[in-house]
This record gives sequence, C-alpha cells and structure tokens, in this order.
Amino acid sequence: MDGKQGGDLKGKLVLLTLDPKTDDTVKAVKAAADAGAKAALVVQPARQVFQPLALPTLNAAEHRLTKLIELLKAGPVTVNLVSTKDNPVSYDIALTAQGKMVDGGRHDVRKEQLAHIDSRYRPGGAKSMRPTMAHAPNDSFPLPQPQGMFRLAAPEVAIGKERTEYVSPGWWLRQLGTDNEPLSEAGYSRFDAGRTYRRDWNSAVFAPAFGRTAVHRIDDKITGMLSLAAPRPAAEGARTWNGSAALQGRTTLLLDGKQVFTTEATGFGTVVPPRQGNYELRATGTRDGTLTTSVDAAWTFRSGPTPDQKPVAVPLLTVDPRISLDHANAAPAAAPLPIRVFAARQPQAAGRATVTELRVALSYDEGRTWTDVPVQRSGEVWAGMLPAAGKAGGFGSLRIEAKDSDGNSVRQTVLRTHALS
Repeated sequence: MDGKQGGDLKGKLVLLTLDPKTDDTVKAVKAAADAGAKAALVVQPARQVFQPLALPTLNAAEHRLTKLIELLKAGPVTVNLVSTKDNPVSYDIALTAQGKMVDGGRHDVRKEQLAHIDSRYRPGGAKSMRPTMAHAPNDSFPLPQPQGMFRLAAPEVAIGKERTEYVSPGWWLRQLGTDNEPLSEAGYSRFDAGRTYRRDWNSAVFAPAFGRTAVHRIDDKITGMLSLAAPRPAAEGARTWNGSAALQGRTTLLLDGKQVFTTEATGFGTVVPPRQGNYELRATGTRDGTLTTSVDAAWTFRSGPTPDQKPVAVPLLTVDPRISLDHANAAPAAAPLPIRVFAARQPQAAGRATVTELRVALSYDEGRTWTDVPVQRSGEVWAGMLPAAGKAGGFGSLRIEAKDSDGNSVRQTVLRTHALS
C-alpha cells in the first residue's frame, strides 16, 4: 500500500515516494518498520543509502511504477514479487549521445548488439563481492566513482559463482570488492558487439602489484599507494588492478638504513632529504581469509631530486608469480605445479635495467620451512616447477627475491598463495 495514505501497515509492502532533497530514506523505512510493514518499495530518485535498512527494501524508477501508483489511488493492491538470488545473467546498458541528452522513451536492445562476457568469481577472501561496470567514451576518460549519479550500487555476487554478462559496446571499467575494500582495474577495456569474452575475476596469486598509482618522487617528497594483495588480471592481456583486499599492517621508508617515515596505511607521502640516497620501502600486512593471509615485502632503490619538480616513478621492482589454478584458486597436491614469474620495474619507472637475479622458495607449512625452487630465465619471464610435497586441504606459500643491474631489489613473502586440492 502507499505509505502516504496511512492506514494499517502491518504485514504490508509499503510504497514510499520520497523527496531526495528533504526526505531521509533510512528514517522513512524505519518508520514503516515501526508501523508493522513487512517490506518497502522506494520510488527513485531518492536519497542514496550507505547503511543497513530496517526492512527488506526494493527500489525502482518512478516511470516503471506508473501503473502501480495509479492502482494504489483506489486503495491497497496485491503485489507478487519474484526474485532470484545471484542472478546468473546481468546487463549493463549505456545509452550515449554526443552534444545532447539521451532521448527518453523506450529503447529496444538485442543481445547481438551487445558484448558477451562469461565471468567467473573465484574465492580468496570475502564471501561476496560487488562487481560494477562503469562506462566511458574512451580510455582517457576520468576515473568514475563506483556509484555513479544515475545508478545505484550493484548487487553483491557470491564467491564461486559464474555469471553471463552483457554490456553495450565501448569502454568499460570493472570494479570489484565490497564497500570498504574498493578494487578497480587500472584502466578501461574495450568490448565489441557480437564478441564473447572470458574473465576470471579474483584470480590468485593475490600479491603486491602496481597499477596506475605508482610510487613516485616529486622533488623532495616520495608518495605512493601500495596494493599488497591485488588479484591477477582477469585474462591474458587484461588490465592490472588498483587497490587490493584490506590488510592490517605497516609501511616504513628507510634512507641509508635509518627510518624516515612509518604508517599503518598503504598510502603514504613523506618529505625526504634533497639528495641521492639508498632507500628501502617495507610493507607488511595480515588479514583474515583463506588466501594471502600475510604479506611481507621490501624494495630497495636509489632516488634523488627530480628535474623541474615533475613526478618520477621510483625504480621499484615487481615480481608477478603466475600458476595455473582451478576455479577455487587451488592446485592438485599430488602433482608438480609449473610457475612463471614476470619480473620488471613498475610500469611507470624510467630506465631499462635488466633483472639479473631471481630466486623462488616454496613452503607448505605456513612459512616455517622453505624449499628453493630452481628457475630458468627467458626474457622477462623466469620459469620453474613447484614440487608436489603438500597435502590436500593445505596451502602453498611463496617467497620471491629479485635484483636488477642497477642494484635495485625486491623480496616478498606471501603466505597461502594457493590452496591444495
């Protein structure tokens, strides 16, 4: 029934038409709950909500509720609601226009006019995630917010689910994570009408990575944002990630062996002496979850004042371990597991120094003991074979060390990089 008409709300679905400028959605739903309502249907637009509501709450645009609103003028009506949890199909439709607003009215869109994405959401930390696709006219468009002006937050998807997703052709930015763990691809990807794409979201190994937000220096200040547990790109050649699952830990910067800065955050900025020096950036973090429960990383590099006060990415080395895992981010315990490690400087760093040393160690007992894994180099890739010494139900952990021809180095230890089946 219409909440504005009053009457007995007990056990009813209440329609709430709210003014986003003056009405508080949370308070309105709470008042309906106090009056005995069973659920609420909020007419959009309404004030966005970022906290739990007192009732199961649905929302729909006003033009979609015209018939219902008309019927309610004569009194309460019976409404049958049919819903599907973890809907296996989703649509993201972007209607754009150049130099004018998009025409209103009805728009008929056929599947053959859309791009088709077969998506799989792998486990690793959270029990669910909120995948959102943000549309842009081209790859240089400014990074949007996860919740745009004309759309609500996307529904959560349970980990382990597969979903068929259709999107309008064009440039799209994928965002994952929950509200307090934002994670987005480091740039837009193009999807073309009539084509089918495969994306494995949330793929292990979750490890330190650098997207567009590099660690850089401007004159006498070093700033950056570390992603300590970023997933693998969703496909070969797909974008890397900005952000990662939330870890509790500490970031510390040292100059010539002496601490100059420390923080509990992964984003940082600090003033350093205006001279060349040998730096070490340390980052540690832990979290509850199944995979990547602990990260301990340290980068050494040389850095000095930048010319013309322009930002320059410092020469941090990145090591990207890649192992073939199933849909549960697991590998058979009884079989050796091939590993490839891509080693290079963070994407924005200047210079062409060569990675001259790389070592891999494997642990099946949460880092108490380690076994060296021989690797051979081919270009920027180092390949080897992880021995089958673990037990089903357990986990593997990786420690990787690398050094380049300029003396920069990295050492990173990630506990529970993959599960064993």
